[in-house]
Amino acid sequence: DMKWGTMNPIPMRDADFGIVRVRAFGIYAIKVADATVFFKTYVGTDHRFTTEEIEGQLRRTLVSSFTNTLGQAKIPVLDLAGNYETLGGKLQDKMDPEFRKGGIALTKFLIENISLPPEVEKAMDTRSSMGAVGNLGQFAQFQAAQAMRDAAQNPGGAGAFAGMGA
Repeated sequence: DMKWGTMNPIPMRDADFGIVRVRAFGIYAIKVADATVFFKTYVGTDHRFTTEEIEGQLRRTLVSSFTNTLGQAKIPVLDLAGNYETLGGKLQDKMDPEFRKGGIALTKFLIENISLPPEVEKAMDTRSSMGAVGNLGQFAQFQAAQAMRDAAQNPGGAGAFAGMGA
């Protein structure tokens, strides 16, 4: 349950939205695969060490590789959520040999979330709403009819003004 995540947004090209910035986070797991290599690489003469001491280095390596893998995958933004497992598997396959150079095996790499900036999410919501509406002319007429009905039911006199406007 070691955590990884992008500190800064990753810019990527998307056919639908142009250039978008995404953030991502998830978890990974490691184990010592070769104690001799591990001790030579990370411990050296330090008789006491912690996972946190090497975690930053491992996380930076993972995030860098994640950024490259995401860019090379050329997966549309709208399809990213359906490809977490594929991307995670590619990254684990790519990074395990790198980790093994230091005596560590990357036993698990999971993407928990890839998120878009709020303005892109809002644009997606707007586009979805427009698609759900269908014919915008008919929708505008429907909204105008609803507004006149609501105004006519308002006993405060607004119904009269709405009727004059109609």
